[in-house]
Amino acid sequence: MKATIRAIFVAGLSFAMLTACGPTLSLFTPFLGGSQTAETAAITAAGTAQSSGSGYGSPFARTTSAGTLTAGATEIQYYTITFQNGIVDANSMAAGILLYYLQSASSSTETYVRGSLLPYTATVVGNTSGGSIVTLAIAAANLPASTTAYVELTLTKSLTANGGARSLDSDLDGVDGEDEDEFVLYPAVTSGTAMTGLPKVSPSSTVGFTAPVAALVAATGTVSFSAADVAGAYTTLVDLTSGIFTMYKFTSGNWAAVTPTVTYDTATGNGTIAVAGWAAGEVYKLKWDKYAIAEKSAVRGYVHRLSTAQLSTSRLGSAIFVIGATTFNTAALAGTPDGGTDYARWIDVVFTPSGSSKLNVDTVTTSTLRVRDTTNARWVNWSSVGIQDTAGTTLRIFMPSTFQGATGDGYAVYIYPGVTDTASPAVPFGSLANTDGNITALTGTW
Repeated sequence: MKATIRAIFVAGLSFAMLTACGPTLSLFTPFLGGSQTAETAAITAAGTAQSSGSGYGSPFARTTSAGTLTAGATEIQYYTITFQNGIVDANSMAAGILLYYLQSASSSTETYVRGSLLPYTATVVGNTSGGSIVTLAIAAANLPASTTAYVELTLTKSLTANGGARSLDSDLDGVDGEDEDEFVLYPAVTSGTAMTGLPKVSPSSTVGFTAPVAALVAATGTVSFSAADVAGAYTTLVDLTSGIFTMYKFTSGNWAAVTPTVTYDTATGNGTIAVAGWAAGEVYKLKWDKYAIAEKSAVRGYVHRLSTAQLSTSRLGSAIFVIGATTFNTAALAGTPDGGTDYARWIDVVFTPSGSSKLNVDTVTTSTLRVRDTTNARWVNWSSVGIQDTAGTTLRIFMPSTFQGATGDGYAVYIYPGVTDTASPAVPFGSLANTDGNITALTGTW
């Protein structure tokens, strides 16, 4: 799978910097480690790796499978597997499509036990969408009446397509032939004998993780989270104190790294992330590496992760927190953004300040609020701002009189924590969106 922006994670967590033409403003630096030159090179390398790994660009993967298998039948049994974006190579199926007899596990909490390989013959037919259908034919004698209620069908990373140009990409992350691309399913066998145990869970399935809560607790300076393996237990998870979480404090227009204290209770699956030396109104950013949140050992057959994506920004989780404030973290666009004329256009933004306080318009500057013409991919200057209601919650952003945005142009308003309310101490604007420098992007059209 190709992405517009790709990033690789080196020397800690890194991701792409947003660049655009327009006025030079003081923005958050989105880099979390290393120089811009080094990280640009890493991003380029990631893009090259994804392009190379994904062959024709779209994931080659199973989409559906179907068929009726009957124990003790007298006729050939058929089972079909449909794949997208590739014609399966017949010479790869012996290692890439494995069909197993199964035996019951020793207990109901363990996975079924693989028996010997179940012989089959196969045909491959291409379909009109660029994919293919593999039909497995199983001789009746190979499914005797004593067969268990399921057989195991495993697709391995050895399965290829298009003359070896593609490898399996079951997790759809744009990189073919990884360990995480193995896929297992359990075709039911009608009239098969009952079984004890559990099916395996494919490695592309993810572990459970409840992201950190909406705000740092003012009394303790902590956020909380929970994590569990795919079976709902906790003891197999990695040690979440080992560099998986990184935290930054918003200071003087930039994010400065701070060292949080992370605790995790493997008995309950609950954890906390604490910040020392905090003060009310401070803004913090927390990031976590989804790929690193993984089971310590195999659960239900495989090691699972919060995300199997290694070379894209989807590997990164993030949230913005404001110490001691939970209400001044939303904003929405309101009204017709062009004011009904071709000139002196404006955008109204409705804020939700904390408690009975109002928006502090003096904190709205070209460094803390930006407007972007998303249709034409350009930043646009605004001329002035003003409060439009007695509640002090509606901010009107005026465009210069010479500005003429075309009807239907898209726009976005970016708001940063430098915007505060009038409370004492002042509460900065924050957002829980998984964004970085662009804390909030309110979108609409002229």
